[in-house]
Amino acid sequence: MPLHPELETTWQPIRARIRDELTDYAFHIWVEPLEPAARAGGTLFLRAPRHLRGWVQDRYGTLLRDAARRAVPDLTSVELVDEDWTPPAADEAPAPIAGDSDRLNPKYT
Repeated sequence: MPLHPELETTWQPIRARIRDELTDYAFHIWVEPLEPAARAGGTLFLRAPRHLRGWVQDRYGTLLRDAARRAVPDLTSVELVDEDWTPPAADEAPAPIAGDSDRLNPKYT
């Protein structure tokens, strides 16, 4: 599936920064399979194959975040998601956390 132009514009400079930090082998094995899935506010969502996701998050999560912040200053986080993940609709509000409404004072909501 072709990338949305905004995602391509966001992802390419981040990839370039990461490529400068890793060996060709590490980049090819761990970063090349990542694909941008969506961008919501300051978060870039990257699709990662299930067998790589945990390793990449543990080993390269900080590098991904730092490269994203340097390449695109308004990005504050990078989230790795699975291949089946779909971004929420832009107008969809986040679901409330169960039990939160019981603790909130109604006059402050």
